[in-house]
Amino acid sequence: MVLVGAAVFVYYPASINANWVNPPVTFFNPGTSGVSVTLYDDNTRADIEVTSPGILVRTQRNAFIWDDFSTNPFQGNTRRLTVLGNCQPGSSWDGNNQYVIFDASSSGSGGYNLDHMVAYYSGNEHAVPTGTNKVYLLMKTRRLSDAYGLWKGFFLFTYDNPQPPNRRYYYVYMFWDYPNSGISRIYPNGFLRLATISVGDGGGDWYFQWGVRDRNSGDMEYKIYSSTGVEIGTVTATDNTYLNTPVRVGFGGALNRGEVFAFDEFVACADADPSYVNVTGLQSGWTVILKDSNGGTVDQRTADSTGSVSLNVLTRPIIRSARFEIVLGDVVILNQSFPFNEPVVGGDVYECMIRDMNILGFHNYDSKDYNVYVRVESLQVPSGYSGSINLWVRVGTVGSTPIRIVGSNIQQGTTSPVMLGYGASGYIHGTFSLSPPPSTPVVLTLSFHYYIPSSEVEVEYPITVRIHS
Repeated sequence: MVLVGAAVFVYYPASINANWVNPPVTFFNPGTSGVSVTLYDDNTRADIEVTSPGILVRTQRNAFIWDDFSTNPFQGNTRRLTVLGNCQPGSSWDGNNQYVIFDASSSGSGGYNLDHMVAYYSGNEHAVPTGTNKVYLLMKTRRLSDAYGLWKGFFLFTYDNPQPPNRRYYYVYMFWDYPNSGISRIYPNGFLRLATISVGDGGGDWYFQWGVRDRNSGDMEYKIYSSTGVEIGTVTATDNTYLNTPVRVGFGGALNRGEVFAFDEFVACADADPSYVNVTGLQSGWTVILKDSNGGTVDQRTADSTGSVSLNVLTRPIIRSARFEIVLGDVVILNQSFPFNEPVVGGDVYECMIRDMNILGFHNYDSKDYNVYVRVESLQVPSGYSGSINLWVRVGTVGSTPIRIVGSNIQQGTTSPVMLGYGASGYIHGTFSLSPPPSTPVVLTLSFHYYIPSSEVEVEYPITVRIHS
């Protein structure tokens, strides 16, 4: 018996229609000035050229005299100070402590006029600049001896050359050793006290003296501060006997009764208060921190809507090897040092040429929500670059923790994720500081990631960023 099986196969034709579906998340050009964006592969790959990164630059130095006596002001061809006085007390430079000493311990008695000891700066570069309205003065002084009943302070000369007899006409701001400080007008063989205050030098500690005179109105103000910057006395006066004065400034005192004084940190400014250093060009909420060579904070301030801050340098009016830090929360926008021979001086104005820039936009066209973040894949840094780079993702008001790069070191290589909802747009933000500006660009290779939190599928897009000086 033979069994035969039969099978019938029926073939039904089938077809597949495949249509390209646009990626759910794509890039777009944010149109930021100084940022050039080129998009590829249906807006899923981006090349970015940043051509206006920032740095902190000094835009104005209002001090026409500044001297911390880090070098000898009485020496040879580099001599800066000329000293006058009938009693001829000794003037010297203490190289260890780096300040000027006036020693009248061997001088005799005297009066107000030519028995003063006066130090002034010669040369046109030290004269009050043409067109100046207000002349500001700031100096640190200290009484080194136990003698009593003398004063030290500022001299505001009425003539370009404060030589006898011209120097007999001037104003003085006087800080006495006993409570009789104030402002006086000096003329040949006499003087007139314009204003006094019961404040005196107790001896042994540094004091700061601050003064200002309006050359047109004759209005004057004089303040005395403790070593910590606490105001202990202030006095005002108006006198226009000597119009348009001072034309030159100096310091010294009535050092003819055995007194020894130290002078340091002398700053004279045209139309700017040497108690402050101003920084402009900031974003609201950025905090500026000014530090000294040891890393100690001199002052810090947070910018408001004006985009500027005034840092108090009353007790540190000349800062060598200074460093500025600009931060936004825990994001270091800038960390920039200035060399020893380029000190920060009271009255300076600095401009922050750094912006919080949108360097790339992204949009969610899908009906789903995604998490997005950015990661550094590689970094190319030219020799000598010591700036900083910060990158972060922001959607609306929500921002990620930033990528942080300082010099050639990636301190934080990945941002935290941020939710990108349906129909929402976000931006990759950046701040860039090139210090010093390199001749070749800094090149960053990044990857932009998006994913659904409950899914294991993750998509990444490549981004190249070139930062030019």
